[in-house]
Amino acid sequence: MFQQELNIIRMLKAGARGCLIRCAQRPELIDAIKTVYRGGEYYSREIVSTLSNLVAGKKLTKTGIKGTPNFNSTERAFIQLPCRGYTMREISAITSLTIRRLELRKEKLY
Repeated sequence: MFQQELNIIRMLKAGARGCLIRCAQRPELIDAIKTVYRGGEYYSREIVSTLSNLVAGKKLTKTGIKGTPNFNSTERAFIQLPCRGYTMREISAITSLTIRRLELRKEKLY
């Protein structure tokens, strides 16, 4: 299953506008071809299900698939505080880290 998920991610990153499973029936194949030909995108239900499971399981990242992240308390604060409107200066005061150290953590996390 992991290899299948990885192949789907690679396909999307390569710019594919459609994907079917191997055992797709003729009507679905024809529909997919027509949809992509008209400029749309077509992904079979199985592909969409696999992608939604990856997203729901937090296994999908910018670079591919990974397990659920294990953030320490500083990393969690660094992720949550900007979402709550805190500035880097305020986050620095809360976490007792310099702004430069926060920038380095930001690069590491993203």
